Amino acid sequence: MKKVLFRITNNLNVGGVQKRLLETLPELLPYFSIHIIVYKEKGTLADEFEKRGIKVHFVPSKSTWDILCILKIKHLLKKYHADIVHTHSYGGCIKGTVAAKFAGVKKVISHIHVPLEMHWYGKWKAKRYKKMIIEKTVHKFFVDRVVFVSKTLRDEYINKCRFIDNRDKLRVLYNGFDLSYFPLFTKEYNEDVFIIGSMGRIVESKNFFFFLHVASELVKRDANFLFYIIGDGPLLDRLKSYVKEKKIERYFVFKGMVKNPIQMLKNIHLYLFCSKTEGLGGALIEPLLTGTPVLAVENRVNREIMDSGRGGEVLPEDIELFVGKIFDIKNNYNKYKASLSFEQYRKRFSMERLISDYEELYGISKK
Repeated sequence: MKKVLFRITNNLNVGGVQKRLLETLPELLPYFSIHIIVYKEKGTLADEFEKRGIKVHFVPSKSTWDILCILKIKHLLKKYHADIVHTHSYGGCIKGTVAAKFAGVKKVISHIHVPLEMHWYGKWKAKRYKKMIIEKTVHKFFVDRVVFVSKTLRDEYINKCRFIDNRDKLRVLYNGFDLSYFPLFTKEYNEDVFIIGSMGRIVESKNFFFFLHVASELVKRDANFLFYIIGDGPLLDRLKSYVKEKKIERYFVFKGMVKNPIQMLKNIHLYLFCSKTEGLGGALIEPLLTGTPVLAVENRVNREIMDSGRGGEVLPEDIELFVGKIFDIKNNYNKYKASLSFEQYRKRFSMERLISDYEELYGISKK
């Protein structure tokens, strides 16, 4: 008889965490009956999870410590005889951990995906600090393992509120990707149009305006460029207005939301990743899996990913540095591309490696 796994998160709308869950959880179905509890809203991906054999439960919550919500979660955990509870958000950790303990669940795991200032969210520093104290205390006394999507997040967690020491419970678990969706593209540049692209949700944290500033400087010096921006979001119209104001519309293609954006990387010679606030940037890893050279803005998470192999460069957020490096790459593209190696990314971020890590984390027996 299969064991029962419950995942708890805030919603199943389209987002990085939800996409990773949708790709990963079906791979665990041979081992578990899997349920997801959401407490803010069901979300647009809920039906897709159900189609893939994962039961979704919506338990509305009015606050982090909503007692009625916690009791309903406890009831579900007891009803389905949950063996493992694995949470994916601050509110999910508090509600899920308390409910799991009331229900007698033997293994509880807390998963942190985003930078801690976003995970312990709040307008005021005091509120964020309070959440940090609460969750680290919950982790210490009621959680078996605390999982992070990067070493950078783990180290940040260790350095916050050092008097609550949970280091013996911490584990890094890199995201995994189904490599069958990420072919290695052959790339050559024949001195025709040089295509630079980026993709992601068009929001402030993704730093797309830096991409535009770099692009604006490039076309002042060389008209032989084309720029792809793949994705949608609340700042898309502002990006388009900037391009129009600078009179560089003819150099830009705004692709919007694309069903299979990976195939678009086939035509891109160089990928710019400008985001500075990621737990582990999926939109940085995906081009590397296809053999697309990347220039990324310097920060610890981007450096951690890029240092896994040799797929491009990490540079400080400086327009002139990026412009200079792009011209260096463009002028020697085929030689530069031949000097790169992408195989290590495909090993470290594969779905096979992730499932192997879950086998260890969950104590899965293959018998």
